[in-house]
Amino acid sequence: EDAYKTQVRIDDEPAYLDILDTAGQAEFTAMREQYMRGGEGFIICYSVTDRQSFQEAAKFKELIFQVRHTYEIPLVLVGNKIDLEQFR
Repeated sequence: EDAYKTQVRIDDEPAYLDILDTAGQAEFTAMREQYMRGGEGFIICYSVTDRQSFQEAAKFKELIFQVRHTYEIPLVLVGNKIDLEQFR
């Protein structure tokens, strides 16, 4: 896992992003749980060329809901590698 922090501006206001790149690892680590508890929203990415990555994305979603004890959390699912049509 890799963690990154950056500041961006949204509607002329500073916003701080903490990004946890799990590189597709579905194991549930203490660091990941901490990010899930404190996150105000989540982006889950998967490869459209890899069905298993989509299934892992579903597992991440369920882990977030489990840790947060709610389904009321902003979450975006992103399919990447759409340019690799020959591998679908």
